[in-house]
Amino acid sequence: MNNRKKILAIASTGGHYVQLGNIIKQTGYQPEDVCLIRTKISKNDTPAKVNELLVSDISRDTLWRLPIITFQLAYYLLKFKPRWVITTGAMPGLIAIFLARIFFIKTVWVDSIANTKKLSASGRIAQRFAHKVLTQWPELTDSKIEYHGKVI
Repeated sequence: MNNRKKILAIASTGGHYVQLGNIIKQTGYQPEDVCLIRTKISKNDTPAKVNELLVSDISRDTLWRLPIITFQLAYYLLKFKPRWVITTGAMPGLIAIFLARIFFIKTVWVDSIANTKKLSASGRIAQRFAHKVLTQWPELTDSKIEYHGKVI
């Protein structure tokens, strides 16, 4: 059985995940080519879709979870061997960008539409590591940040 996926898409549950879903729909890839990863809402949370996986959530307040989520994401990257990792953000997506670079996987960071004045804190870090960084606001573009439209 071939577990290889073309895209591993990761986002925190909520608005980031909604935006990520919209991006994936627009790519034209078939569901079997995409592995969706979102953060758990609670310990009883279960995947809502066939191609969806859950990982622990992490934030600046819960950095003690870093080894846990790093292991979870490394496992999925090695299992599915995607060509691309795409994320709409928050810290789990940033960790996925770091790991993907270590495994020589192409990466895309799409900053949330909510960030109208400047990139998110994670987005500012991601622009140093991601192969592509996209914003949803044309006024935030520069030599490293591209604008190709809004997701929602």
